[in-house]
Amino acid sequence: MLNFFPANPAPPYASPAMRTAPTNALTVLYLLCFHSLLWIALSSIAALMKVSDSLQSGQIQNPEFGSLHWFTGWWLSCVGYLVLTFSLHLLIRSRPGIFQHRFAIALGLMILLALYLPVELLYCAFLSVYDAKSVLSWTDCWHYWQKLPKFHWFTDGVIATASYASMVAFAVWSQGRQLEKAWLQTQTDNLRLQLELEQQRLLTLRAQLEPHFIFNALNSISALVRSNDKTIALRGIQKLSQLLRYAITASQREWISLYEELEFLHDYLDLQAIRYGDRLALDIATPACWMHEHMIPPLLLQPLLENCLRHGADSQSETTAISLYIEKQPEELNIILRNQFSLSATPNPGLGMGLPHTHTRLSAAYGASSSLQTSKSAGQFIVTLRLPVAP
Repeated sequence: MLNFFPANPAPPYASPAMRTAPTNALTVLYLLCFHSLLWIALSSIAALMKVSDSLQSGQIQNPEFGSLHWFTGWWLSCVGYLVLTFSLHLLIRSRPGIFQHRFAIALGLMILLALYLPVELLYCAFLSVYDAKSVLSWTDCWHYWQKLPKFHWFTDGVIATASYASMVAFAVWSQGRQLEKAWLQTQTDNLRLQLELEQQRLLTLRAQLEPHFIFNALNSISALVRSNDKTIALRGIQKLSQLLRYAITASQREWISLYEELEFLHDYLDLQAIRYGDRLALDIATPACWMHEHMIPPLLLQPLLENCLRHGADSQSETTAISLYIEKQPEELNIILRNQFSLSATPNPGLGMGLPHTHTRLSAAYGASSSLQTSKSAGQFIVTLRLPVAP
């Protein structure tokens, strides 16, 4: 069977509620009251204008009865339009996409003019006959309907078409609004999903980073124990306990202050200084009060310092100089890490968790507002981090 009102498939972001709006008894009553009040107001305005003209011309002998008669007649004559707009509104609620196609709109207009308009004029003929004779006669109504002037057909057709066009416009506007809401909801859901994925990605990175840090710290303690110096080994174990306490605490937080991170780096380098002794020359920024206000991801800088040790002190017997400077700018924070390296040093590749992981964590935490750059100059390997002042 040919379906003149095809239900278009909803777009991917359309919710089931977009396709069919629930219509219960309370909704029907609300719509009926709305359309009744609307047409009563419109017919009252028309009746008031007609009464005013009749009073001025002296056609109404009894103003009180005549005015009431005019208003009642206009109210009753608008019942057909009330039924039209009310029915169209219910149809739009039950099938929101019914007026999506021009063919459907044109077909609806033809049905309106071919079926509704004659019935509406026949109803008006019944009202006119009853008003004149107080007795309803089908024959009189039929003759009255046949003798209606063409101008009457034209005016009623214009009113019916305008009512139909207003409901079609309402349907198009309502569907567009629903599509926009559905699209915005889909965008919100997508952003929420992306945020959850980024958070899961960060958790995965941290889950990889924390065991790696513990493994390297235990390697340092192992080297101290093998030195047969129990005093140094005991100091190293105490430092390790502090570092592990910080790592466990930091792993439960998304952000940590730069002040706490620097304190942790000092403790970490104190442990490494016990291991390397005079082979390390450290120049590390001192925690300052303003650093309490600036938050960064936990354990962000430790992998970079570990790289300095791996490719510096672990690869050569000479003294390795490591410096860490922090420059606060109005809109960004620059963290500059330098370490000496030697081209003749023995290669000491790790697991590749330093620079790549740091870059990934920066992108996840700050997006495009942060950067990580590396360079080599005068026997130094330089890592520069640029972070926004407020994460």
